[in-house]
Amino acid sequence: MQICSSRSFGFRLTHQPNLKHLASRCKPSPAAGSSSFTSRGSNNMADGPSRVSLENMQLLCVRLDSLESMTDNFSEERVLGSGSYGKVYRGEQEDDQMMVKDTELINVHPLQLLFSFRSNKSISCPFHVTNNMDDQHVSVRCVPKHEEATPHYYDLNLLGGTVPPRSTHTFVVTMKQVEQPPANMDVLDIVVVLQTFPDNSRGFPEVTLKAACATTCEKTRSEVLLHYDCYGLLKSMDVHPTEPWILTAYQARLVIWNYKTQTRMMEREFHPGFAHSLRNFSSRVFVSSVSFSSRVFVSSVRFIVKSTEQLFVVGDEDGYIHVHDCMTMKRVKEFKAHGCAVTSFAVHPTQPFVLSASRDQLIMLWNWEKGWVCIRTFTGHSARVNQVKFNPHDNNTFASASGDGTVKIWRIFSPTHFTSLNCEEGQRSVDYYPTGGDQQQQQHYMVSGSGWQLRPDNATARIWDLRTQTCIREIKGLNSYCEVGVIDCHPDRPAVLVTASGSCGVSLHDSTTYRCERTVHFGLGKVVCVAYVKGIRSLAIGHERGVAIMEID
Repeated sequence: MQICSSRSFGFRLTHQPNLKHLASRCKPSPAAGSSSFTSRGSNNMADGPSRVSLENMQLLCVRLDSLESMTDNFSEERVLGSGSYGKVYRGEQEDDQMMVKDTELINVHPLQLLFSFRSNKSISCPFHVTNNMDDQHVSVRCVPKHEEATPHYYDLNLLGGTVPPRSTHTFVVTMKQVEQPPANMDVLDIVVVLQTFPDNSRGFPEVTLKAACATTCEKTRSEVLLHYDCYGLLKSMDVHPTEPWILTAYQARLVIWNYKTQTRMMEREFHPGFAHSLRNFSSRVFVSSVSFSSRVFVSSVRFIVKSTEQLFVVGDEDGYIHVHDCMTMKRVKEFKAHGCAVTSFAVHPTQPFVLSASRDQLIMLWNWEKGWVCIRTFTGHSARVNQVKFNPHDNNTFASASGDGTVKIWRIFSPTHFTSLNCEEGQRSVDYYPTGGDQQQQQHYMVSGSGWQLRPDNATARIWDLRTQTCIREIKGLNSYCEVGVIDCHPDRPAVLVTASGSCGVSLHDSTTYRCERTVHFGLGKVVCVAYVKGIRSLAIGHERGVAIMEID
């Protein structure tokens, strides 16, 4: 039996004695190893096989038993419609390539998860979803095909997201750290569930991704480095500028990782020191100091590498700052800094200064070479300060993002701000934005990201012209909140703008056109913070349930 074939088509079953004859309305083939879904039936099918143009088409010989396999023995569940010549069926090839009719809408590729297995390492493998529709978002959800895959090998509960129209997003499937892969890799097969968003008015056929073990280790551009649930949720993260270290802070534990070897170097339990415990005990006479220790959690961390010693600082939810030695993780100093949680640190690039921000609406400047004396207190915000950032082009100025709906700019020699950018909602993050040109021109731009929003698609990243104090560009439609960052990693190329928010994933934008170049979903929950890893030209993304790496081109 011969039929016209171009890899994506609908089958017609015609009623003929002793023969199930199938024909297709041919269209250009999608890329090999991809899954394409199409719709909008054509009346040309009803004109019969003789009306199908065979020009430039290749004939494919298909056995009847193969066609029965493709259509589940011509199951009624696979019927797309019928005409004067018979029924039209949706067929599935042996390589899992879906075939339906007319315009290609959704493309999932590749259809194989090729894991480069390494013993006791997290192994990541990406796949891509392309939404070719003009006006509808598509939600993507991943589920294990076999129950035995979870929780031993996978945790897919958070792997999913929303793909906007005319966009391609990457989803990273990560196998947990195990000594040996399963004897039967079919256990790791994954089903991708697709629906229009937010109304779920239209569903698409599920796609199965077949798992296999690679014979050679191939590096992926996006991978999960740390995926540990035993410590609880990640609260803060920082990357060492010269060593291959990532400092991660959980509610009650501090861990330093080597991101090159994916090994845990050092860790220690976090608890308040004697002065902190004594203060808690004296302020609440009826409860023991031990119980207070269990209620004090980490809220922010930062490496300090310009000092004569290798240090890192920890801010807790009681407003204390703890200074630790990097090499031993021992606490060398502890002092009360704020009235409540320390939300952010910024380290001056040349001077022994550290900025701390807090929910108490204050920003403090500390000198570590003088015994951590407070040099200055900055006032002016009317709600919590979420982030502070030194200006890389003018080290004597810094910016702050606050829940009061403003981004303020300060000089370290003055306790009051000299610029205030007014936003429509509370601000979560801020960074300076180089735009090319001479050094002075680069100082005039900034990006800010909004905080939590009631509407799930109402978070916004804004580009500001500091000379006119006006917003010159908005990136809208982000999910719930927006974490922003700017990676200036190459002197001859534009900087990379980073946005991260909820189900919208982590996106890299061209800093000149603002066009989204790449979006990746890691399935690790809410993004906590981002940091540039200079040694490997990559972006480290701290999520609540792990740390991932994205390579920067």
